[in-house]
Amino acid sequence: MSSLNPLDAIETAVRRQNPFEGSGRVLGENEEVDLAAALDMYTRNAAHIMRLGEKAGSIEVGKRADLIVLDRNLLDIPMTEIDEARVLLALMDGRTVYSAEADR
Repeated sequence: MSSLNPLDAIETAVRRQNPFEGSGRVLGENEEVDLAAALDMYTRNAAHIMRLGEKAGSIEVGKRADLIVLDRNLLDIPMTEIDEARVLLALMDGRTVYSAEADR
């Protein structure tokens, strides 16, 4: 799998299968992570690696308001649909940098 989309990578980490192949071969059997851990990899852990853990990576008072709003709750859908989620809104420092409404 090769994609810059974090949702593709999150689904791959959880399923250990290429999301573009449906039910293809297992990639690194027994190396899957749960969804909470995969989300941490792309939020808190990413901020920590960039030495921004005090400013970003989680929604807390005093941290930057960098976040996205998806069209579905990843915790409530089958893991095979994670890569199908679409970004509705993206904020950086609390300012809208992308809105699906504006793309219509």
